Amino acid sequence: MQQLFMAFVENPSVERFLEVREAVIAGPDYVVYHPGLKQAAALYDEQDWGQLAEKVTEIMPNFLLSPSLHFYLGRAAGVTGDTDIEALEKHIYKACRESLLATGDGTVTKPYLPTHIDDEYEVMAMLDKAPVQQSLVKHTDGRVFDVMSEESQEETWFDITALIQKMGVDPKLQHYPGSPSLKDI
Repeated sequence: MQQLFMAFVENPSVERFLEVREAVIAGPDYVVYHPGLKQAAALYDEQDWGQLAEKVTEIMPNFLLSPSLHFYLGRAAGVTGDTDIEALEKHIYKACRESLLATGDGTVTKPYLPTHIDDEYEVMAMLDKAPVQQSLVKHTDGRVFDVMSEESQEETWFDITALIQKMGVDPKLQHYPGSPSLKDI
């Protein structure tokens, strides 16, 4: 996975991003619903740079493609005076952000492809959208989507089929454990 990630960092593209995404999701340490990013955000807010570095080590490679995590690392490096790491993390942040946005356009025909549910909220923030509702939708072809709706009813679609499969849940089920709002399309 490290070679795939370094190839992505050296020459970012949506294709390389998707290769790394696939490797992360297939990895033995991957967890779909993991609190690590929220914990890292709290440490960043507290400006606890030492604990942030430890948390990042703990949650990798699970959040390897998280733009937020690389933003936190870049800012922390800048504050502590490590300008080389700051520049690298800024580059990785930009590459992850642009590539995540390039995976789709948020429509049902071309949904975004998150690595984590946290990525969905990050995309919404990048697009300056404020979700008021999140729905789980199962397509007749077996794909599973998270759909974020704004107050204006505008929807942004995310294909989470790979994430559901990694959880060991069959995407063809009529109802997913812990999902109160599943609808078919």
